[in-house]
Amino acid sequence: MTRPRALLEVLVDDAGTNPALSGLCAGYELGEWRRRALANQMFTRLPEFALSQSEAADFDSETGVEMLSRAVKNIYLTDKYHRRGEFGELLLHVVLREIFGTEIAISKIFFKDSHNDTVAERVRELSRDLNESPSSTAAAYRKAFEAEIRAGWERFAAAGLPRRVRIRLILVPLHEKKTLLSDLHERLRAWQQATA
Repeated sequence: MTRPRALLEVLVDDAGTNPALSGLCAGYELGEWRRRALANQMFTRLPEFALSQSEAADFDSETGVEMLSRAVKNIYLTDKYHRRGEFGELLLHVVLREIFGTEIAISKIFFKDSHNDTVAERVRELSRDLNESPSSTAAAYRKAFEAEIRAGWERFAAAGLPRRVRIRLILVPLHEKKTLLSDLHERLRAWQQATA
């Protein structure tokens, strides 16, 4: 299976902290958060995430439609998909594959957008300021992004983590979790209907 081009960019990487910290961003294009591009990237990675290793290995031009249909079906085994966290686990899978070069990961992730509004607001304000050069806007965004990521790290590290466990905190601020999930859901449902 051909690997998709990485979309997420590492904007914060600090292995010197305990726990180690990585802050990733899908970025903005023409003033819009690239949620559709991230949803597409997640959809592209779906077969290797939702299929068994042997099924994913058999994914090719002859079996692709059937295998992708099976992967989509695996996400929607019940109507409670939006409360179970499969989309979050899929996002973690994308991060682990693209940024850390891992193979299949089985893990749980809980992500929410309550702390992401700060960065999103700053980015919207920066993109409206037409007097600044693109490079200064990007630098200001990166500075605001890193401040938000480090604040999240502070909250996490303050929880009293066990010393004998090695942890890497990976934060991927989502401008709007709800719209990302909606875009991914729309794409998955369209595939289901097209192959039913």
